[in-house]
Amino acid sequence: MTSTYNAFAAAHLDGTIMIASTQVGLLCGVSTPGVPLATFRINAGMQSHPAYALARSAIKVFAYAEAARLLGIESIQVNMRANLISAEAVTVLVSDGEIDIECHGPSDVRKVAEGNFARMTSGKADFVPTNWPETPMTLPIPKPSVVHKR
Repeated sequence: MTSTYNAFAAAHLDGTIMIASTQVGLLCGVSTPGVPLATFRINAGMQSHPAYALARSAIKVFAYAEAARLLGIESIQVNMRANLISAEAVTVLVSDGEIDIECHGPSDVRKVAEGNFARMTSGKADFVPTNWPETPMTLPIPKPSVVHKR
């Protein structure tokens, strides 16, 4: 028997974002068009985890990734709080708030990134920045997790 109860879990990782793994676009298949989405790998310990960031969190990841690329830096230390979202064969980390990702890059990266983030967000809560890539992207989770009762 399948229940309609949705199970939720949270994670806190201290690790590094591999800049080369960062991709951005727009989340497809949602009722609200134009939701910024970033996907990247976060290395924590000996493991590399698939991670996704939505809305302002995606803009923050993008701002730091672009600043790091500009300055020739391959990874940035981060603290990430995320929800674990699962399907039968995959679990991914999803961050949806800008305070859920704290980047600890060098001061020159931080200065460029925070300036770009401020320009892209302009204090607005929900919008797509000008020149944001329109690449359609999806989460690898087609529907919410459900608990199976035995």
